[in-house]
Amino acid sequence: MMIKLLNRGVVLGLTAAVLFSVAPAQTVAAADVAPLHTSVTVDGRDSKQTVTYDLNLDTVTTTDGRVAVTYDPEVLELTKAADKVNFDIEDFNSDYSDEDSKGVAFAYVNAKPKSRSGKVLHVKFAVKDWTKAQDTVIKTEVFGINNEDQEVVPATVIEDQVSVGRNKPVTPQNVTATQVVGGVEIKWTKDENADYYVVYRAKAEEGPYQKIGTSKGDSLLNVFVGQKDYYYKVVAHQTGSPSYDSEPSAPVKVTVTKLLGVIGG
Repeated sequence: MMIKLLNRGVVLGLTAAVLFSVAPAQTVAAADVAPLHTSVTVDGRDSKQTVTYDLNLDTVTTTDGRVAVTYDPEVLELTKAADKVNFDIEDFNSDYSDEDSKGVAFAYVNAKPKSRSGKVLHVKFAVKDWTKAQDTVIKTEVFGINNEDQEVVPATVIEDQVSVGRNKPVTPQNVTATQVVGGVEIKWTKDENADYYVVYRAKAEEGPYQKIGTSKGDSLLNVFVGQKDYYYKVVAHQTGSPSYDSEPSAPVKVTVTKLLGVIGG
């Protein structure tokens, strides 16, 4: 029997050499492959997001098993990976690869059928900096969980779709331009997805508009003004590769009646 043959050797390299599907895999919901269950959480915001993945095993009698977890390396970066359940002989590979995906793999053998439960794998990822909002898939491929010749979990694929990354900033909202002491203050509602704002000014509503400054906050003071009408637009900017600029806000008008807000009629 397979379990007896494996016990005569060592499992070192098992995840690289024996991880193959013995039957066509099917994609199913995690709840449908008991006693295995996945758990995925996303924490943080903006460019500091983390994704935590756990593969949990209900109490089950088992002798051997093989599992691989893969992810998109263009979106996620592996920061921590560990096996948790204490089997007799284990092989853990944190540098597993499968075509365009990277991942971790785990294989184990018990000397005889034993009841085991708990976390099989605990994996943490960092979402790559400046990742735009998108769905990414963490794929769990079970090559088999067995109790000697009995299949506990057949060849199965579980896919967890996870929403990560930054949303694009919206067009600046509630833009106002008000004459104050020292010039014109342009204000707007700040969007957490914007890294900074660019303010443009024109002497006519139809333009042309010229850039007059940037702000990381929710306002900018335009001090170089005369006694005339001005029109302002604001654009939200998100840095990254690629970077992103929102649509400009609708123009807002202000009439400056006193030079620098204090001199004039």
